Order: sequence, then structure tokens, then C-alpha cells
Amino acid sequence: MKLLEHRGRKEFELCKLESLLESFREISKFNLHNIEGLKDKYFILNLKLWLYMRKLREECNYNTTTILFFYTSVKRCEDCVAQGIVLDQLKKSDPEKYMIFATDVDSKLGIVNALKVYFNVTHVPTLIINEDQKIEGFVSRQELEKLTK
Repeated sequence: MKLLEHRGRKEFELCKLESLLESFREISKFNLHNIEGLKDKYFILNLKLWLYMRKLREECNYNTTTILFFYTSVKRCEDCVAQGIVLDQLKKSDPEKYMIFATDVDSKLGIVNALKVYFNVTHVPTLIINEDQKIEGFVSRQELEKLTK
């Protein structure tokens, strides 16, 4: 009798857990959709800022370095993760000098595909520095500092 009660409790707990997991899946689907939309809006605003900074640098000799950082979010990319950390450190070391614009190559936005074609991005990570230097693969902070002096 005790075994049947124990089994009944376990089945009840299992059903409860299954229900919670199903609810979580539904919530996650909703949130993932919203997150993708927010990522797209964030990227478009970031792109506008990049264009503005480019124009400011060209027309007003504004002393800043823009770096477009192309990475992937679909595949596991250790170099992309490491490059992101280096870029964060670089930005924190001199926030007025460096403007970093992260670009997910897996984005469905047409403008991302246009940027990939324009800069011939075929590898991740790829950095585009001030629209005239293209670097494929991981770059250390020391190398970046030398390249952007």
C-alpha cells in the first residue's frame, strides 16, 4: 500500500513537473520572439549610431575609432566570445576613443546581409576598423591598440 502511495505521489510530481516544463516552453517561445525583435531594434539603432559616428569622423575630424564586430550566435564560437571580451575591455579602457558595434551575422535583417557583402565578411569573428581595415579571426587587445593608434 505504501509503495502505491509513493508511486502515486511520484506520478503526481512528474505530471506537475511536465506541466511546468510545458508552461516554460510556451513562455520561452514568446520571450524568444520578443527578444529577437528587441535585438533587431537594438541593432538598427546601433547601425544608425555607427553611420552618425562615421559622418562625424569624416566631416568634423572627430577622433574616435569605430569597430564593427561580426560574430555568430548560432554556432559555438570561442574566438567570438573571446573577441567580445577583448572589445569590452578596450571600450572600458578608453570609452571616448572606441565605439564598438556588434553585428550578429546570423541576423535575418537585410541590412546585416548588405554589410556582410559590402565588407566581404565570410569568417567570424571579423573586425572592420574605421571602415578601411578588415581583420579576420581573433585579435588581442595589444594588437588592436597598435592598429588603432
